[in-house]
Amino acid sequence: HLNFKLTDKWSVSGGWRYSDQYLTEKYNHVSTVPVDSIALPGPAVESGTRNDWSGSINYQITPTLFAYAEAASGGTLPGFNSRIETIGQLQEAVPGQEAVNYELGVKTDWLDHRLRVNATAFYEDYKSYLNLEIATQCTAANSLNPGQPYFLAGGLCPSGTALAGTPGLSPWFYYTGVPAYMPGTELQVYATPIQRLLINFDAGWEVFHSKISDKKNPGYVDPSVRLQPELDASAGIQYAILLPKEATLTPRIDWRYQGYLTNGPQNVTQISPNFIIPGYSIFNASLTFAPQGSKWQVSFRLLNAFNKLYWQQLGSQSSLVVSGAAPTPGNLYPAVARAATPGTPREWMVSLHWDL
Repeated sequence: HLNFKLTDKWSVSGGWRYSDQYLTEKYNHVSTVPVDSIALPGPAVESGTRNDWSGSINYQITPTLFAYAEAASGGTLPGFNSRIETIGQLQEAVPGQEAVNYELGVKTDWLDHRLRVNATAFYEDYKSYLNLEIATQCTAANSLNPGQPYFLAGGLCPSGTALAGTPGLSPWFYYTGVPAYMPGTELQVYATPIQRLLINFDAGWEVFHSKISDKKNPGYVDPSVRLQPELDASAGIQYAILLPKEATLTPRIDWRYQGYLTNGPQNVTQISPNFIIPGYSIFNASLTFAPQGSKWQVSFRLLNAFNKLYWQQLGSQSSLVVSGAAPTPGNLYPAVARAATPGTPREWMVSLHWDL
């Protein structure tokens, strides 16, 4: 990475990264039912190299106002499908990801450095975005070639396949690399309006869009899908209270918000509440005692202070009768069970920090 100052206010920077990857994986799953065993004759190999770059132009408008424009490439190399049901699925490489990110931003200080505001707008252009679909395998379980993935939604494997006329082997966690783009913005605010009072606020917005418009394509993602929250934010406030002998007692409150996610089939419109993981807000609190000039401090912390029940993961409330069709009342049936992971309930702890 190199930086070069053109003038007192203008500068440019650039960088390059080289990645070289060599992966092997040996898989041997032994079942008490021999036909269900999965044993790979030799290690599967995935290897490759890639080059990535970055570049930016920067302008120091005033001593407290800085602007920049940046572009950078990035990605991951192909890997293994570790969630396999048959030996052939391990042989199938999981595609790598590849994107170029474009970014504009400003960093500003105001009110004699008591207020700092940073803002960023970005556009991430994916040549390959890793997308997961649940498919069915219609080749034999012991075949080293899993064959074409089928999206049967309860149907039968077609004629001409090894498992024709049967439900096939499912689930097959099938990964594809799809073209996509993701615009977004970020805002950061830090304020110290009076001595020993600190306030911070962060917010972000981003939306994923697939470039595939054909709804029959396995990589199609409906615009209503939210695999990451569209909105998220956090804020905090603390004030250091002076005690005798210049010790401090600092109460602090933090808030975090995450927008809703979706969990329905990615190729249909997500309906509420069937395919929605609700957004949530949680609050944390702490009280820290720090003697003046000492190397240690002690804190009492309260996490999820209001004991909010929220879901980190939550299975769909309904399933589609006909895969890919619109989720109308006649095309929905209740899920047999909903797998879920609740968020951590209220916790408290005492921590001691010591600088050696």
